[in-house]
Amino acid sequence: MEFARRERRIIVTHDKDFGNLVRFPVRTHPGVILIRLRNQSPLNALAYLLKLLRAGKNLSGKLVLIREGEYRIIGK
Repeated sequence: MEFARRERRIIVTHDKDFGNLVRFPVRTHPGVILIRLRNQSPLNALAYLLKLLRAGKNLSGKLVLIREGEYRIIGK
């Protein structure tokens, strides 16, 4: 996380620990995209990630949960 903060990079992960808002409160990091799909193959995850990015939402400092057919942005 320190590297991501220093470099201002959003973390893209399958690791549920990054969804812990107590350990990683929104706005204390550049952002986390947590991919929670049944089929977590790279191609499937990339397809969902591209849909999110094409939506043009501001993801800075937020937690984004990607699930089958939806995404949810946590943090204002």
